[in-house]
Amino acid sequence: MTKLHGFCAGLLVCIASLANGASTERMGQPGNWAGTLNGAAIGDKIYTVETGGALYETDGKTGAWKQLGKPEFADTVFLFAVKGKLVSIEKNGNLYIINPADGSWEASGKPGDWANTIAGAVLDSLLYTVEAGGALYETDPVSGTWKQIGKNDFANTRMLFSLGGGLFSIEKDGSMYLINPADGSWVISGQPGGWAGIVAGTMLGDKLYTVDDKGSLYETDPAVGSLKALGNTEIAGIRFLLPSGNGLRGIDGDGNLYFIASAASPAAAPAENADSPTPAVAVDMENDPGVAGQLTFKFLGNWQGDPEPFKQDPEYIKHAETAPEMVKSITDMMAGMLMAVTMDGITMDVLGQKAGPFKYSVIAGSGNALIIRNEEGPKAGVQSKIVFRDDRHIQVIELTSEGRAMFFKKL
Repeated sequence: MTKLHGFCAGLLVCIASLANGASTERMGQPGNWAGTLNGAAIGDKIYTVETGGALYETDGKTGAWKQLGKPEFADTVFLFAVKGKLVSIEKNGNLYIINPADGSWEASGKPGDWANTIAGAVLDSLLYTVEAGGALYETDPVSGTWKQIGKNDFANTRMLFSLGGGLFSIEKDGSMYLINPADGSWVISGQPGGWAGIVAGTMLGDKLYTVDDKGSLYETDPAVGSLKALGNTEIAGIRFLLPSGNGLRGIDGDGNLYFIASAASPAAAPAENADSPTPAVAVDMENDPGVAGQLTFKFLGNWQGDPEPFKQDPEYIKHAETAPEMVKSITDMMAGMLMAVTMDGITMDVLGQKAGPFKYSVIAGSGNALIIRNEEGPKAGVQSKIVFRDDRHIQVIELTSEGRAMFFKKL
């Protein structure tokens, strides 16, 4: 089964946000990550480099870890995950591609070319880095070739992240900027200085999660610059924040590893529950077997994500004016979603990454709505309501407390 980066496989293609608060639970042996210099995540695995030069792989569900290869990474300053591989930038500015299976590595590009890197992020298969002089560079890690993007506008960048088809930064003064990777142009997002005091951050789905110097956890929607506190998380001293599966993992200054879960789904057993879907909301709809059959056959076929209904929303119109490039990247991603429905299952394709087919069952049909239940995959047990706006346009609503929705049009 293939998981879709940034999306949960199933009818509703999305990553669950961390609700209105968060809880934490320590994982693994206390202090095991005391020497962590940096880290990156690939799926449920967390990769960290230690002060002694060792590279470790940690199971994000259990906290179990193992060393990979020889202790050759003491000079690693940055670590990134790119297409199932690890990419490091060393103190001397060298770039290395690391095999996460055994810790073996090979140099890429010209030695020393990345010596002045102060921040970086991965977008698709490309690495974007900011230099101390303010230049933004795009690197192909495989070939080691690079080019500058735009002007030297980024000397005050502290952190760099990617979302959809764009980049965004957090600056030294705590402001956030949306950056177009095509030309380096940028616009401010949200309240200037709103992210001051941030010590760690990571993307999970389409949200940015950050921890400040007081240990408070925040959720940000970068496209609109919204910032929401997630309550008392009791994670003071966090130095690193990493995604793992559909949750967050934090490492504090004492070398402890934490599982960070939403208040809506307790973190009592992360190994078993980290990938569990939100329970379905009870369905209150009479079933007409004839209608259910007719709608089921209408549901069969190939569907494409349809961003047009979103464009009518006043909030969309507002944000399209303030952050047009980022909004365009999100709508382009919506349009790039494909859903194939057969009697045997549902297959999702998001920007070339496929998941499924996952079996489903029809629960009820009435009027212009069909209720189905996912029987397999990450969303197993979750029910969805398929609303037929007409014969060729549907809205898919996940029947959970979050009620996420997506529009599709028939191909």
